[in-house]
Parts: sequence; structure tokens; C-alpha cells
Amino acid sequence: MYPEVLEAEGLWGDDFAELLPPLYVLQNELHTTLQDYLKVQNPSTGKDLKMDYQRNMPEMRQIIYGSYGDKDAFNTKLEESTKVMLTI
Repeated sequence: MYPEVLEAEGLWGDDFAELLPPLYVLQNELHTTLQDYLKVQNPSTGKDLKMDYQRNMPEMRQIIYGSYGDKDAFNTKLEESTKVMLTI
């Protein structure tokens, strides 16, 4: 995402870069969720980690798969972050 940021700053100015931190947070949240999901799929993963994943599974599944038409929290945050960019 970083080379595109430099190009966007050149096209739209420095104000564009100020809009990106919320997207970086969402990118990190998605990355971490997918990483945890893949760890749990590994047969050699310990039971403790699998139990922790089971406790957080509903929220994590919404981040990965969405909520099938309903607005989930992750999608809402993403739309709010990108909506401001569309006005530039």
C-alpha cells in the first residue's frame, strides 16, 4: 500500500496522507485476524490457542467473511474511512 500512498500524495497533496491512519488500523486488524485463523488451522497448534480463538470466533469470522448483507462493524469502519477520501 505504501508506493500507492506516495503516488496519491503527489496527485492529491499532503492532506491525503492524513486520511490513511484509520485504513492502516483496519489493514492491521484484518492481517492479524487472518494470521490467527491460519495458525488455528495448523494441526500442531496448541489447545490453548485454539480455545482462545473459539472465544473470539464470532467477531473474527465477521471480519473475515462479513455478515452477509448486514453492516458489520469492520465494514462500517472501512466505509467511513474511505468515504472521506471520495470527497477529495
